[in-house]
Amino acid sequence: VDVQEQVTMIVCTVCACCMIIAIVSAAAQSAARHILSKLHKQFHFFLCHHKVATACWARLLKMELRSRGSSFTAFLDSDNLTDLTQLFSYVSHDVKTFVVLGSSQILTRKWCLGEMVIARLEKVDTVLLTFPGFELPDEQFMKLYHKLV
Repeated sequence: VDVQEQVTMIVCTVCACCMIIAIVSAAAQSAARHILSKLHKQFHFFLCHHKVATACWARLLKMELRSRGSSFTAFLDSDNLTDLTQLFSYVSHDVKTFVVLGSSQILTRKWCLGEMVIARLEKVDTVLLTFPGFELPDEQFMKLYHKLV
């Protein structure tokens, strides 16, 4: 084997080692981000509400939570949502507790229902605060849902 072939093999080996190190580093960084996202959430609470019925209550609740200390951060769409495409990502990755302000019409709001579904699928701790007129869905509601929304 001549010197030129040896140099080529050494260069190829070094390049392959660098690529393997880069791949392993990227995988480790991704795993670390995933673990950190599970441990540290940007918001302690996500306030899911029907704007017409409970927007003022949501604002009051956020203000009250904030007065309890800096760790009681709350996501309120009118304050924190700058990109609608990220809404469900906030629910699934950035929130410890999902709070539903259960008004009579909340289950007819597509975005609210989407937030609830994501919270359920991602196993986010959920609290339901019921308001007068709120009812859990029954079979009749489920059958007629496509007409109600």
